[in-house]
Amino acid sequence: MANANYQRGVRFERDIISKTKSEGYETLRTAGSHGFADVIAINEKLVRLIQGKVTKDAKPRINAYKADIAKILAIKCPPNVTRELWIKLDRQKPYKVLVL
Repeated sequence: MANANYQRGVRFERDIISKTKSEGYETLRTAGSHGFADVIAINEKLVRLIQGKVTKDAKPRINAYKADIAKILAIKCPPNVTRELWIKLDRQKPYKVLVL
């Protein structure tokens, strides 16, 4: 089961990369990381630290992601950095983006 969860996460991270690249960002996927961001997207004005989560819960609650939110908010960043949590309901589109 962990492998299936990992594969869902990887697919979503690739979706995030595709979306941010289409918006003109250079991207870096922090593969296999358990750090503060799954994807880092950069352009000439902005750096985006993005944590992606895939859920089967039809109405995901933000409280379910407290630890992830705390981890990304703990990073000291300059003003041109956004910290984002992207939540996707498994096998469905669209996804929800929260700028923290």
